Amino acid sequence: MLSVFNKARSCEILEEPFPHLVIRGALDDEVYRLLEETFPSSEILTQGRRLAGKERYGYSATDVIGNPLIHPLWQSFFSYHASLDFLKEVVDLFGPTIRKAHPNLEGRFGRGLSELRSNVRFREPMTDIAMDVQFIYNSASDSPTPIIGPHLDRPVALYAGLFYLRQPGDHSTGGDLELWRFKKGKRVFEPGKRTVPEQYAELAKTIAYEANTFVLFPQSIDALHAVSIRSPSRHPRLHVNLIAEFAEPIYALADYQVAVPAVLEQVHPSDGFSQ
Repeated sequence: MLSVFNKARSCEILEEPFPHLVIRGALDDEVYRLLEETFPSSEILTQGRRLAGKERYGYSATDVIGNPLIHPLWQSFFSYHASLDFLKEVVDLFGPTIRKAHPNLEGRFGRGLSELRSNVRFREPMTDIAMDVQFIYNSASDSPTPIIGPHLDRPVALYAGLFYLRQPGDHSTGGDLELWRFKKGKRVFEPGKRTVPEQYAELAKTIAYEANTFVLFPQSIDALHAVSIRSPSRHPRLHVNLIAEFAEPIYALADYQVAVPAVLEQVHPSDGFSQ
């Protein structure tokens, strides 16, 4: 079976700084090596665009499933992880976590999490939740590459899953997943954005960008994460995103933001947030 949850156990869910699961060696070695060897070329993933340095390219399930340019094993991987069966695996593991973070979610749909209907995003008509899987290709660079700082994903998202395919011989540093927490529980965002100035948050945990490693965490107002600066490398950074999104947000930043940064600095000049 191709599920990245083959080796997952609910008791292994980590709670700090927010609930998440890390599975190293997620797939059997033979399966992983074939996926690694058949990861699509940059020419396929860029869809004919010129490959630029420090760029990120994505390629979604709607472009993968049924595409003769993509290896059949990858098509099976995408089909399963964009399916209702995989959503049920997520709910089996993280149902209590999701209900705690979003207590009104099931009431909005009039059905339990395990009864939600799903579709493949951009490929099928929208049901309750649209699922997707994406090849992600961060191009090689001869200089340090910032990827993304502390932020929350879009509030329509149910979870974020990342499956890493670090290439053999890639000796770069960075490109790791960072889990952050708000300082003193004060949630502060850049005006009109989901990004958080680093002086208002602190790094709590780093999950290394390692081959055959899978990470998943339900989205919530506290699921603050980033990707560390990557050192120069002749290798691209490769991973697969697993996504599930509702048509409407399941929470609102405005319900949690304590103040805009400028106001907070004026009102609390000595509470540990000053630069």
